[in-house]
Amino acid sequence: MKCTIKLPQQQAHTSVPMGTNLLEALRSGGYIVDAPCGGRGTCGKCKVTVNGEEVLACQWEITSDLTVI
Repeated sequence: MKCTIKLPQQQAHTSVPMGTNLLEALRSGGYIVDAPCGGRGTCGKCKVTVNGEEVLACQWEITSDLTVI
């Protein structure tokens, strides 16, 4: 099953398989996301807002359609 990631600030969206890591999904879609810790969740630089909640993109598993700011 595919999930849609909406990126309103870029007026774009992309679809990825359910269970994909958000950081990986954003990077594979061509978006530059700073994560100097290599996705281990220790630096906090990949913090984004997902459906109104602040999360670390490297620690978020996509389970449904979402909006990322």
